[in-house]
Amino acid sequence: MKIEATGLGVSAGRATILEDIHIRFLPGQFIGILGPSGSGKSTLLTALSGRKPHSTGEVLYDDGPMVGRPGETIGFVPQDDVLHTALKTERLLTYSARLQMPGKSKTELSKLIDLILRSVGLEERKKTRIKKLSGGQRKRVSIAQELLMSPKALFLDEPTSGLDPELERSVMNLCARLAKEGRLVVMTTHILESINLFDRLLILVGGKTAFFGTPDEALVFFKVEDMHHIYPLLSRKEASRYPEKFRTSMLYRKYLK
Repeated sequence: MKIEATGLGVSAGRATILEDIHIRFLPGQFIGILGPSGSGKSTLLTALSGRKPHSTGEVLYDDGPMVGRPGETIGFVPQDDVLHTALKTERLLTYSARLQMPGKSKTELSKLIDLILRSVGLEERKKTRIKKLSGGQRKRVSIAQELLMSPKALFLDEPTSGLDPELERSVMNLCARLAKEGRLVVMTTHILESINLFDRLLILVGGKTAFFGTPDEALVFFKVEDMHHIYPLLSRKEASRYPEKFRTSMLYRKYLK
């Protein structure tokens, strides 16, 4: 699924959370949304996924509006896993599948669930209760729930928050692989260890686009040698100049014009 936004803005009362956002995400891309706390990352994710209305601008999905499209085209994984911890993995997915696909037979659902469990690397945990799973495995179950409806785009809000480095890497590798299968995968994150897995980075400052491009292009744009040096720059007062710098850059013309 291709998702494009033009002049996207989100307000809450008199407060402007997002302002004049322009993006173009393409099928098969793994997109990372980064920025300081309060920069609007989660708000942008919910607005692009259709879970939160935007105040200004336009969002197009494969060149058309979301209105009238089936809800299963976009999957959304929240930061906090919403899982019934007393259930076994297979049973939980079965309940979810029955609710979403009441017309499918028990055999069809069983085959689908087995396929998805293999896809997310949980085939050996199908009989394990959710409460016995690690944080990374629970996140994989949340992703598996969204994959039941074969979404064209998958949005994830801070999916690796609170995970140790090994589990963080495993979830990131899974998301990168899901994108390589042809889905658009978009996630918010503040963890930089696996940053090079992203095809594109969208960096927000004060609710505006400060950068969009590849991880290597980010190093050049911010004039740093390591991604970890970017966040301190975004916290300074002069960080407010980055949106205008990006708007007049070759990167803006390359990716967003």
